[in-house]
Amino acid sequence: GYVLRRLMRRAIRSMRLLGVDAPSIPTLFPVSRDAMSPSYPELVTAWDTISDVAYGEEDAFRRTLTAGTTILDTAVAHAKETGGPQLISGAQAFALHDTYGFPIDLTLEMAAEQGVQVDEQGFRTLMEEQKERARADSRAKKTGHVDVRVFHDMERRMGGGSRFLGYT
Repeated sequence: GYVLRRLMRRAIRSMRLLGVDAPSIPTLFPVSRDAMSPSYPELVTAWDTISDVAYGEEDAFRRTLTAGTTILDTAVAHAKETGGPQLISGAQAFALHDTYGFPIDLTLEMAAEQGVQVDEQGFRTLMEEQKERARADSRAKKTGHVDVRVFHDMERRMGGGSRFLGYT
């Protein structure tokens, strides 16, 4: 799904640049369905679901693109007026991605089109920090938000554990 979603998003942006403002990507799908259905008959049987998902994806990404473009254009304008290096910070690129769902590859491409660079390393650093926070949160949820290191430390000080004497 990820690759297909990226292809759709690229096509949606390209269509927008060409002036097509109405949802249109799913109208292009019947050609693919007709060409591929002999090998993949499920395309025909699941067509309503595929079409609904495609329209939903396009609608959601159009909203993301509209909001993200406005924010990116503001960041580009700010980068150009500072007088220094024309650079969008990693924090701005990360906020676009994390808060608004604006893909980093699109941020890089659109900034370059306007003659501005993006602090990609800063973005990657913040992305890695976010992943680590997510991992830590996942670990905390698995342990019920209890710091089990305290129990392991106590067990070690007691000489390796205890013997369960219950139910005897």
